[in-house]
Amino acid sequence: MKQHLVGKKGEIRVCPKVPSNVRYQMEQALKEIVEKKKENRENYVTNNPYGSHAIERDHIAEYDDIEEIEMQESKKKSAQPSAEKGKTRIGHRQSSKIGDHFAPRTTPGFQPIIKRVLACKEAIKKAHMEVSKFLYDTCICINACNSRYFQCMFDVALAIGPGYKVPTYHELWLPLLKDAKKEVQLRVDNIRSIWAHCGCTIMGDGWTDNKD
Repeated sequence: MKQHLVGKKGEIRVCPKVPSNVRYQMEQALKEIVEKKKENRENYVTNNPYGSHAIERDHIAEYDDIEEIEMQESKKKSAQPSAEKGKTRIGHRQSSKIGDHFAPRTTPGFQPIIKRVLACKEAIKKAHMEVSKFLYDTCICINACNSRYFQCMFDVALAIGPGYKVPTYHELWLPLLKDAKKEVQLRVDNIRSIWAHCGCTIMGDGWTDNKD
């Protein structure tokens, strides 16, 4: 209907009785539609750089409409020979469509992602080195990393976030040791209540394990 009122030939019969103001409004509406289609097509190509090699039919049809409007506007602004205009239109269409058949080497945000991945790997390697140097420096047996508390120690510290300070020598030797003893005593008391029923007691083989 907008094409009928504007007087655009090709798809619908031109209306000869349209006032100039209505024709102008319809022409502006058509331009907005064309600009929106053009923007949608550019977004489609940007968001799908590794999609199908051939552009979908509806996108091709929209692009043809855009080219037709652009050529009509160029005819109004300049009086070039018809042969030159035809060559310009064909060359523009061929150059634009050839580029659309090949995906870019990298997407716009691809390089930053690679840098973040490499930086993350370097950070992990540095953290592992710090843990290993602590074990080597204190002559702690490597079997300590098999303890169920080893990973838990880091998980709890990371949950606190940056700025966490490890306990001091005094805290490890006095208050924390007392708290750990109380925690073990509570576990023993819970188990002690069933000793009379099952006839078992707590046994440990730590003194026979050479690794400890």
